[in-house]
Amino acid sequence: MYDRGQDTTFKATITEFNWANPHAQITFTVTDEKGNVVKWVAEGPGPNRLANHGWTRDSLKAGDQVTIVGNRNKDGSPTMRFEKIIFANGQELQARPRFF
Repeated sequence: MYDRGQDTTFKATITEFNWANPHAQITFTVTDEKGNVVKWVAEGPGPNRLANHGWTRDSLKAGDQVTIVGNRNKDGSPTMRFEKIIFANGQELQARPRFF
């Protein structure tokens, strides 16, 4: 479903963080190359797995300006699988272990 062969990075504004099973979900907006604001949804692991990587239900709040890195949906829809969040202060939260 997701193109795991290529990471996509967005400068984003968080609109909602849903800390729920089976998958946490981040809703965010980005400005595309034409200046249009586009709503995206990113799915990640469940809360238990995220908590093992330092996340809490309060890690993201509406209005937060972040960089989100993940894998786009192969169907071209504005959905993705998130891998990590980078905050304005440089702090990073990984969604799952990365093996290189």
